[in-house]
Amino acid sequence: MRIPVRISRLARWSRRLASIGLPLMVISIPLHRAQYLTSDTFALILAVTSFLAAVALLMAVAAFVRLWYSGHRGWSRAIQGLVISIVLLIPAGYAIFEGARTPPGNDVATAPVASLPLEFAKNPEARLLDAKTTARAFPDARTRTYPLSAMRVFGLVGGLIAGRGWQVEQSTSPSDQTAFGQINAIVTSWFGWRDEVVIVVDGRGGTTAVAMRSASFFGSADLGVNGRRIGEFLRALDNSVGKALNDELAAGNSEEPTLPVPPPRN
Repeated sequence: MRIPVRISRLARWSRRLASIGLPLMVISIPLHRAQYLTSDTFALILAVTSFLAAVALLMAVAAFVRLWYSGHRGWSRAIQGLVISIVLLIPAGYAIFEGARTPPGNDVATAPVASLPLEFAKNPEARLLDAKTTARAFPDARTRTYPLSAMRVFGLVGGLIAGRGWQVEQSTSPSDQTAFGQINAIVTSWFGWRDEVVIVVDGRGGTTAVAMRSASFFGSADLGVNGRRIGEFLRALDNSVGKALNDELAAGNSEEPTLPVPPPRN
């Protein structure tokens, strides 16, 4: 006589719920990147997916306990539910971690925002970080001043933008008459979140100042993305300007110092 072995219902439901959340996330990400899904809808899908994954995770843990004592079948189902739910919870875990250590806000600028106008990111929920908070959280997100012409610096800025794959929507190049240029570009993250970047190159003061702003299209928090983007970009620009000055010096065509003027520090 064969003794029937029961399959744990907790293990079955853990895998089922996790299996529902997985295609939701996998399908919604490319749709959001292609803008077939609005950010509101995508955020709702992420919330639902995270909820399903959290329930599946709890069920998998409970299933392990029941299986250990009951001897029922379902270990593979519980393990699958556990693994899938952990994968699905990674974005939520990252958001919680970054949200706890970065200031709330999603609009960061190195100069007064009136001089860095947004053209596309019309976000009524946007929160602008004040200068003190920006300096404390993102010390490299500061306006730079370089001993190069505006046209030369503008070319270096354009090269860095192209290398990052940012989508330039508007561009005004400096000239001998104005020595002022501005770029408005759209940056799309892997998950499809969009931010607008504004870069102003102003050479009307004898040297060339570079100010930058990065702001999100959606929500009121960015988990520090915009501030880190500005800091990383301006550090890269420091390196590009320094290399250009050193190359000119090596060629014997420069009367300027070999390193760009560093950003001010408190």
